Amino acid sequence: MADTREALAGEAVSQRYGRLHSILHWILALLVMLLLGAGLILLHNTPDSEPEKVQMLRGHMAMGLLVFAILHYTLFKAYIRRELPAPASSGNAQLDLLAKVVHHGLRLLTLGMVVSGIGMSIMAGLPGIVFGGAADRIPEITQSLPPFKAHALIARILLVVVLLHILGALFHALVKRDGIFRRISPFRR
Repeated sequence: MADTREALAGEAVSQRYGRLHSILHWILALLVMLLLGAGLILLHNTPDSEPEKVQMLRGHMAMGLLVFAILHYTLFKAYIRRELPAPASSGNAQLDLLAKVVHHGLRLLTLGMVVSGIGMSIMAGLPGIVFGGAADRIPEITQSLPPFKAHALIARILLVVVLLHILGALFHALVKRDGIFRRISPFRR
């Protein structure tokens, strides 16, 4: 009987994400949502000529670099170490394929956001302006740069993929009732 309980406990643990991964997942989720909201609403609607945009970009860029650091860990766990639990099945092959595409998309699009953001900031000289006080305004050329256009496009695609991820999680939680949030919760015994 004890062996059966230990085997079941081991199986349950293997279906859960580690505590550090869970914590980083939720931090990353919060940061990505904040960054998307800030970029698509606040930064988009604030002209480059406004001095306040420099302060907005300071926070945006700092959080983007934090996302980059966390993303390194999650990409390492997912693609190098392959230490993530098996995907939760929806019971439908097409939905399971969509879930796989969404999860890979989240990682790769987030990486694309970071890389295009870094490229844009370097090409526009933003680190010196935002962190070094080289100017009090953002150069008007910033929005014409190819990395900016990529950043804006990827942001819109990432927003759709994030919404699909949330809908998938709600499907598992409310329809399948398979305890999906326990898998990724850092607050469990």
